[in-house]
Amino acid sequence: MFGLILKDIKNISNQFLYYLAAFLGLIVFSVWTKNVYILGGIVFLSVSLPLSALTIDEKNHWDSFALASGISRRRLVLYRYALAYSVGVPLLGCGVAVAGIFGYLDLKAVAALASFGGMSFLVNNAMLPIVLKKGSEHAQAAYLIMFAGVVLMSVLFAISIELMGRTVVWALAFLPLSLGFLSVIPSLLAALNIYKNKDF
Repeated sequence: MFGLILKDIKNISNQFLYYLAAFLGLIVFSVWTKNVYILGGIVFLSVSLPLSALTIDEKNHWDSFALASGISRRRLVLYRYALAYSVGVPLLGCGVAVAGIFGYLDLKAVAALASFGGMSFLVNNAMLPIVLKKGSEHAQAAYLIMFAGVVLMSVLFAISIELMGRTVVWALAFLPLSLGFLSVIPSLLAALNIYKNKDF
């Protein structure tokens, strides 16, 4: 599994500077303005990265090669989810660490980062079965639609977190985070079923 993830990292190495610039830019702007909501953009990188990796695999017909080499369909699906979460979870942790180090990690900040993380995981879980069934072009279109929806939801969550009380803030924070993690189960089952019957 680790070797497959390393393969994807190598494949997108030419895009590394883009991801690094976006990552550092969001951190610097957030620290400068003391605005934790800007850090929410970090976790969305966890959606675009696996999509980029899947697009490269599709262009190179890598899955056909992998299956011919003895890698199971189940393993091919599982490692795509492992890639998404191995990027998303550390990035979410990084956002919490940055806010803590620079002194603006409070209850509302934790709530905001949790909600952003949950929504990015929801997007991943919705996107992966689409890309595995329809291909990366369809997934990119779906990603843009879902991303726009998440941005709108993020604005609503930010306003709600600022206006509502402590209990409601925690509920708002961990509802999308819980849904993000729990939705991996139906998403993974759907993806496994898609790959079980897919022709390469």
